Amino acid sequence: MLFAMTGGLTQASLAAFIENPIDRFGPASQSINAVGGELKQMYQTAEGVAFLIIDAPDAQTITAISVAVHSIDRLEDIRIHRLQTTAKFAEGCRRAQQFRAVPQFPTR
Repeated sequence: MLFAMTGGLTQASLAAFIENPIDRFGPASQSINAVGGELKQMYQTAEGVAFLIIDAPDAQTITAISVAVHSIDRLEDIRIHRLQTTAKFAEGCRRAQQFRAVPQFPTR
């Protein structure tokens, strides 16, 4: 399963980057691999927002990654989004048609 993780760099992370401006993809990838995930891509905005694409086999793995990153004070306001193809999204919309067919409120 693919997930997007976003979060803002903490002040401690920003200070560390200024002190030692290295590419963090390698260490981040190793950390994510250690708990069973795979870091596919990692981007950084000029405002200090990190955007990671992570392949994880299940919700427990993405949870482990999220709480571990948060616990070492690297990112704050972490958001996780499960990614899907546009074809899978379309299939979900087709299934939603059945939901809408069920009466939601009693008629008088």
